Amino acid sequence: MKWSKDWREIRMKVAERDNYKCVLCGKTAKGGQVHHLIYRKAGGTNELSNLINLCGLCHMLESYTPDFAVHNAFKVPLKEIPQERKRIRGMLTIIIKERGLK
Repeated sequence: MKWSKDWREIRMKVAERDNYKCVLCGKTAKGGQVHHLIYRKAGGTNELSNLINLCGLCHMLESYTPDFAVHNAFKVPLKEIPQERKRIRGMLTIIIKERGLK
């Protein structure tokens, strides 16, 4: 993926602010993925308050990635994925409310 200079700078600020850890599970995510709390297509912005650092697993659980792909990539048992998605999305809802987004 090719990123603009501005997006690279934003990603670095988010990673530094979040101490290079996944905001949801606390795992070190130095190469973490920056997640929009409010999706851009839903009116979200690239403002730092709308962005968090996530590890690959939490980002896949939050997204529309098929269960089999999550299982194959991270060896999460298929029967546990729906419960984990619900847990992750609940945590994101709390963060969104705490930040006064939406």
